[in-house]
Amino acid sequence: MGEDGSKKNGANDGGKCKYCGSRNLVHDTDRGEVLCDSCGLIDHMDNLDSEGHVRFGDGSQNSLAKDLGSTFNGKKASIGVRRANKQSQKSTRYMQELFATVDDVVPEGRARQAVKDLLKRYNEEDSLLWRKRKKLHGGKDRIYRMRVIVSGALAALHKRMQQNQGNEISQRWGVDRRDLIYSTMMFRRFLLKDCTTPNKEEMVMERKQQLRFHLDRFRELLTERVGWEIATQVYEDALDELAENFEPVYDGEESPEPIQSTKYGTKGSESAAWEAFLVSMLGFGMGRDAIIWLQRRAAPSSVGNVTKAYTKEATRRAALSDGGEEE
Repeated sequence: MGEDGSKKNGANDGGKCKYCGSRNLVHDTDRGEVLCDSCGLIDHMDNLDSEGHVRFGDGSQNSLAKDLGSTFNGKKASIGVRRANKQSQKSTRYMQELFATVDDVVPEGRARQAVKDLLKRYNEEDSLLWRKRKKLHGGKDRIYRMRVIVSGALAALHKRMQQNQGNEISQRWGVDRRDLIYSTMMFRRFLLKDCTTPNKEEMVMERKQQLRFHLDRFRELLTERVGWEIATQVYEDALDELAENFEPVYDGEESPEPIQSTKYGTKGSESAAWEAFLVSMLGFGMGRDAIIWLQRRAAPSSVGNVTKAYTKEATRRAALSDGGEEE
């Protein structure tokens, strides 16, 4: 009974691989190719008869199939296969290490799954993360580079109102601010890549949602120090502060001026919400210690100079008060 054309029959026919000498050959008559199962060499069949069987050593009964299949130099083919396998394994290992880094710092739940999904999508749809070799300011080692990537992915998701502790984690890891900005923008560009240009109403609605999202978080944290009632009053005054400066925090209100010309117009939503919250805290007589306490827990990004300015103002007001000291 004759063998199928796709089975190993090199030993029976007397053929052998011209690169490694193995007789462990697989013939594909449909493609006109011979595969060495030992070294991976792909070559043309030497001769084809009218029945489609391979006959090594006999004269050709059909024209040579020089234009069929994929011809490779044996040595180059073997090196190429090994290189491709090595790179694939390296990429897989790197992603596993990134996921392990996420597992170490992000509690199990939606936030952990969201950042893993973002890392996986970016690696598959944009560029391989293990190939990122941009010079970083805070370190050069492999672990620091992975921490920069994970921190940036968390920050990008946080800016899209997906709650996580990305800012706190990056501070704990000692990620340089410039490295965090680079990584965050890398993932933000990826997330925005397929987005259509929003119209004015959509932009206003998104701004409103982001401002309230950050204010809600600051209120929740401040509640631990001063209680829900006072924290809510600070929250409501912060909303009024933003509204007075034409920010879209209330329904049915539209700014009569271009957003860029307002007090908070050139600031990101988190920065604008944070400054408005500090204004409200000062209005309630809260001092430097309260501001620093909240900053350590909220860890807002890119607001260091603003926070310093308000802590100085709180110190100045405390010095002018009757007691001369903060509460």
